[in-house]
Amino acid sequence: MIHEFKLDGEAVLWRDGDGWTVQTPGLHVDGGPLQLRARGGIGFQRDGGRPRLDIAVDIGDVPMSMAHGFWIHHLMSKATIGWLDAALQGGTLRNVHAVVVGDLDDWPFRNEPGMAGAGLFRADAHIDNGTVKFQPEWPAAQRMNADVSFVADGFTVSGGAMLGGVQVTALKAGIARFGRADLRVDAAAGGDAKDFLAMLRASPLHKAYGETMDNLRAAGPAQATYHMQLPLHHGRPVPPTIDGSVTLGGVRLAEQRWKLDFEQVRGQARFDHDGFDASNLQVRHEGAPGLLSLRAGPHVRDPAQAFEAQLQTESDIDDLLDQAGNLGWLKPYVHGRSTWTTELAVPRGTPQRTPPSRLRLRSNLVGTAIDLPAPLHKPASQALAADIGIRLPLESGEVEVALGDLLSLRSRSANGKTGLRVQLGGGRAGAPPPSGLAVGGRVDRLEALDWIGVGTGGRGGADLPLRRIEVDAAQLRLLGSDMGAARVVVAPAPRGTAVQVQGADIAGALLVPEQDGATVAGRFERLHWTLPARATDASAASPAASPVAPPAAAPGGTDPGGVPPLLFDVDDLRIGSTAMGRARFRSTPVAGGLRMDEFTTAGGKQRLTASGTWSGRGANARTQLKLDADSDDIGALLDGFGFGGQVGGGKGKFGVEANWRGGPGEFDTATVGARLSVDAHDGHLLEIEPGAGRVLGLLGVAQLRRRLTLDFSDIFSKGFAFDRIQGNAQLAQGQLRTDDLRVRGPAAEIHVRGTTDLRNQRFDQTVDVLPKSGGILTAVGALAGGPVGAAVGAVANAVLDKPMRGIGAKSYRVTGPWASPKVEVIARNASAQPEAESARGD
Repeated sequence: MIHEFKLDGEAVLWRDGDGWTVQTPGLHVDGGPLQLRARGGIGFQRDGGRPRLDIAVDIGDVPMSMAHGFWIHHLMSKATIGWLDAALQGGTLRNVHAVVVGDLDDWPFRNEPGMAGAGLFRADAHIDNGTVKFQPEWPAAQRMNADVSFVADGFTVSGGAMLGGVQVTALKAGIARFGRADLRVDAAAGGDAKDFLAMLRASPLHKAYGETMDNLRAAGPAQATYHMQLPLHHGRPVPPTIDGSVTLGGVRLAEQRWKLDFEQVRGQARFDHDGFDASNLQVRHEGAPGLLSLRAGPHVRDPAQAFEAQLQTESDIDDLLDQAGNLGWLKPYVHGRSTWTTELAVPRGTPQRTPPSRLRLRSNLVGTAIDLPAPLHKPASQALAADIGIRLPLESGEVEVALGDLLSLRSRSANGKTGLRVQLGGGRAGAPPPSGLAVGGRVDRLEALDWIGVGTGGRGGADLPLRRIEVDAAQLRLLGSDMGAARVVVAPAPRGTAVQVQGADIAGALLVPEQDGATVAGRFERLHWTLPARATDASAASPAASPVAPPAAAPGGTDPGGVPPLLFDVDDLRIGSTAMGRARFRSTPVAGGLRMDEFTTAGGKQRLTASGTWSGRGANARTQLKLDADSDDIGALLDGFGFGGQVGGGKGKFGVEANWRGGPGEFDTATVGARLSVDAHDGHLLEIEPGAGRVLGLLGVAQLRRRLTLDFSDIFSKGFAFDRIQGNAQLAQGQLRTDDLRVRGPAAEIHVRGTTDLRNQRFDQTVDVLPKSGGILTAVGALAGGPVGAAVGAVANAVLDKPMRGIGAKSYRVTGPWASPKVEVIARNASAQPEAESARGD
């Protein structure tokens, strides 16, 4: 490039050996905008080589654009010159001072091994209000105030500037060698996060992540660093290497598309030319602390994704379901807060304006309760792995849910309709139907009555017409009783929903009507019902068992108020192993519970009539029952109700009025309050042991068997037949008391009065034994040998009548623990001395 200028000053030229030297004490060069003063000299060598310079130059204020005409083209690559021409866009160079000393044959004058002392080139200046665009796609550094130094064949810049609205407090840039130019820029900045976000929007990152950046809002203190290295010595353009970080110090972030708001965001985000990584940012979301991670480009964990976002925080389940697409129908059944991890991903190759394709939510659900019957019931304290996958957009995407091994669910919405398929017991659910609900699979336990209440309660309020439910249950439960394995099939019917149940212990069908509050009617070919086990049975099995505590109500529990009216007819009802014949059950909802209006059996040896109520749930549940039995086989009846092995045969009537805390399946003889009456005849008392659940064993008669065998061996050695048993008893707070129980047999009459402590398993009773003088041996013979034995006994009785008249009645006091009670014999003759003997076991 040709430069025109005027010279003013003095110069001296002389021959110096074989060469020439020119020097000036001061020379003013007027180049228009370029004004400089030089001093020093130039030595020209005879060999024609490059001259030797010894010059100092002071330059006045000069526009930075003037530098474009002074590049040393033969020593600088085209890329370097091109970058310098594009980068230096404005500003003023002030206080320019340059020194060059040395033989140009030794250029460049680097301070490197073997070159030290060969020469010096240095030019220093101050950039005032400069504009430098370090990278074409990034914002220019404006309002630059920096010191620039050209040393040998390179330069450095150090100062500050504004970069895309961000105050750069520390800026360093330079090229070490123009011949092999690598531009390096290092910057540190501080300011408001909104300015950093604006700078990133003006960067190449916006091209790849513009949708995310445009919907992001930020405000608050932030610090940043920026590093770039741009090779300029290649024959073709080479992309720069860029990296940096942004440190957030309590920033507020908001994402407009997803209506997410984060406060007090703290942590560091790193970025480069291809993406960014902001992992484990501390945030507060809806008042709860959490961790937020944002990753893009090569920093994603799944190589198939272009962008990933992850939020770990505690969320209310209702708020989460509001954002989870078509899962709103679950809201009536789930309550609480849990820690959730929410993940959002955008696959690679997705067009810029295309929204993310998948949202994933994961939690252990600790803190969230599921208010559905077994097997889906879960208290808040219990952990259950939950994984929700949502294909976006929400209004037309598919939702997939997994709850441990209990349930897999797939739901899809399209054209205003939602289809839902549920797979129970493991395995992935199949594709959902176009609309409606389909359920299949297997479960370990199914609470039938509870699910009927859910099916008729309408709490979900979702437009999900039933398609079909087909479930295999290893244990079907009804009113606390185990009905064994069964298959349940539910399908639409003309007037409601048809339910079919098929199993070894239960077979039948019922119809759940469409109308709210209508009666659920059913008919069963067979219903073999086993009464729930009582907690006190286990206690009685061990003499050292602790006193029985009241049963704890299951969290939530069945809501009897949610059970619709029921009307069931059964052709073959069995309770335990006892056939009851035909049966009918009818119930009506009442405030807070249900009323059993009718339970009757007919057509067999047992005729039962019962009524009662079941109210409240959980710890507030209460059950009341009134039962009357007219039996032609008392022993079989007691066996069906779990009191077998106590009576053989017998006929008569029983009456029970009872109430207890909990549902029907939580009956416990240690906590129930009851009034009992009995009027039975023509049976046989069997040899029985004491224990809760063995009612007659609790009356002290069994504990006397050994003692009675000693005192009345003729009468009791083979058991005790009775003509009639009459009496009443009260059960309250674990205490069973009777004052008027009479057992009348052919050989003797027994009166029992006193209490049995069911909680502490102790006796406190008095038993009067009144032998009969006539007919004793006849009865004993009948017990021993049937009709033939009875005849023999009659003869013996006539012959031995006199000795039997000497036997007198006795009273016994039975006290102490069930396992080893103390039996005191109290003579009824006042002049006789009391005697005592302990009867331990058998």
